[in-house]
Amino acid sequence: MKKINFTIILTLITLTLAACGSPSPSSSSEAAPTGTPPVQEQIAVSPSPDGEFSNPSLTDSQREFCEKIIAAAKSKDLQALSDLCNYPLYVDLGDGGQVIETKEAFLALDPEKLFTDAMVTSVTECDLDAVTVPRAGITLCTDYDQPSITSSYNENGELGISGINF
Repeated sequence: MKKINFTIILTLITLTLAACGSPSPSSSSEAAPTGTPPVQEQIAVSPSPDGEFSNPSLTDSQREFCEKIIAAAKSKDLQALSDLCNYPLYVDLGDGGQVIETKEAFLALDPEKLFTDAMVTSVTECDLDAVTVPRAGITLCTDYDQPSITSSYNENGELGISGINF
């Protein structure tokens, strides 16, 4: 049930951000996390012949971003993971979700609650060749009933972590 609620919330946030319009080129570099170059690539999601939306596979830059998430999870590096986040983001560590507004608030999370064996395994064993990019964002997990990290584009067109869910 938490996964469904999270998916609904993430979809609503994504649609709200998409309705705000395209980012101006001058604002895209201002909100980039320190040490992480902004990713300006947008994914075109096109209707398939049956009217449904196709889910393209990862682009090279998206794959590189996902590999950074996997490395941070594998090393249980909260600082590295915080550099990959778009703020605010939704975090549910199994104790009821919360919106994390700033990097400082993210760094105040208990790393032991975030980097559980289940989370690390689910994210690090994710098959990037099988990951698709639906409109709601890129979700890294071994299965959708496992802990996951979801990334999406913010209003400046920058790819970043937008949700962490158990």
